[in-house]
Amino acid sequence: MKTWLHLLGVTAIVTMTVGAQPAQAAVPPAADGPTATVLYADWSLGEKMTVRGSDWPTGKVSVQICGNNAVNGTADCDGPGTRSFGIGSNGAFAGRVVVGPPPAPCPCVVYVASNFAAQGVTIPITIQDHPIQDGIPAVDPNAGLTTLSLSSSFVRGDWWRDALGISPTRIMTVTITNTGGRPSGAGVVDFTVGKEAKPNGFAASISFESIDPGESTSVAAKFAVDSFAYGTYNLLAKVTSPAAGGDITEQTSTFPGYLLVGLIVVVLIVDLVWMARVRKRRQMFLDAEADAAEAQARIAQEYARSAASLEAATAQWAAREADNSEAIDLAAAEAAEAFMALIASEHSGPGSVQTEPPAVDYGADTDHVWAPPPPLVD
Repeated sequence: MKTWLHLLGVTAIVTMTVGAQPAQAAVPPAADGPTATVLYADWSLGEKMTVRGSDWPTGKVSVQICGNNAVNGTADCDGPGTRSFGIGSNGAFAGRVVVGPPPAPCPCVVYVASNFAAQGVTIPITIQDHPIQDGIPAVDPNAGLTTLSLSSSFVRGDWWRDALGISPTRIMTVTITNTGGRPSGAGVVDFTVGKEAKPNGFAASISFESIDPGESTSVAAKFAVDSFAYGTYNLLAKVTSPAAGGDITEQTSTFPGYLLVGLIVVVLIVDLVWMARVRKRRQMFLDAEADAAEAQARIAQEYARSAASLEAATAQWAAREADNSEAIDLAAAEAAEAFMALIASEHSGPGSVQTEPPAVDYGADTDHVWAPPPPLVD
């Protein structure tokens, strides 16, 4: 044991002296799998440690400070100090963690594990003022008894998106309960959606902290179904943690278009009501036009009747005028005849009738021959 500690101390001294040489992970070379490194081998509690890695699969990694060489997994690690970091497109990551006290004594390691694949590496370190156990790290037979219980629910998003089929949204919530005897370790929940029993359409990936026995945590993800999607879809939540995992599925359905049908029905009803009003107004206009034409006909008829009455009265007046004129002429003639008879009676003796006045001899003066006066003219 002393020899092992001596060699570890020599390694630490060499590493700290060189400075630029990072502590190497106890993993195969980069060509065979992912690697992780830290700058120093010796650390103090509360220090901030930068961890770098390369050749990791796409997704995230969790980084933990562990005792007992992490032989029991996350049960030997500082759960509250666990941190997760995203993997870049080149397979590399870099992040900082605070060196916290693991629940188990040293030998201590930095435990780096993928949240998407069963891959992990350990980096040996020493932590000043942290207990060191004698002998070989103890293996806890109950370390693998961590179990997770999953429950889920989902709610629909905006109703109008479902109605029109424009990227209908759903919010799925997964509750993870640690029903085992050891912490679960930091993990991740991958959400996928599709019509398959095990859908593979990526929706979201959300990490969670280590869950202690008897404790629960909830993870919610909002995602959208394809626009104009139709039918039933499966929502799958896959939980992965260093100690245990599982998956749970929800179903949802989307039937777009009913709002559009409703709008069409409303438009048709409004159109029918409008057309009925238009037809009613048109009929009223036609009725008013017919009434006006009938009134004009009655006026024309009354005018014709009045014109005929006026013409008849005019003719009657003209006839009366003609009769009056004839009577006047007759009376005038009778008056003239009576007058002539009166004159004739004045120039004739009693008992004789003289139609002509006696001749008077005016000698040779023929210009003074008597002639009867002309008749009176009215």
